[in-house]
Amino acid sequence: MVSSLPRHFQFAVLARALLLAALSVLLLWLLASTQFYATSLLVLLCGLVVVADLVRIIAQADRSTQRFLEALAAGALEVPAPG
Repeated sequence: MVSSLPRHFQFAVLARALLLAALSVLLLWLLASTQFYATSLLVLLCGLVVVADLVRIIAQADRSTQRFLEALAAGALEVPAPG
């Protein structure tokens, strides 16, 4: 199956999702097995940064898709790629 999404977008989302999963497992382990509460807080903050970055990436892809669809509707497919 051929995807219409650029490979760098897919990799960026996948990498952040995997990082978020790893941070979640680490946070649960820290809270359940240790008394490193400050470390747990830092892991939680890192997870929040990853979520914010994931939201930013998705919003950027949404804007790019919206510009493309607007150009398609206007009949101007020769829109330069954002760079």
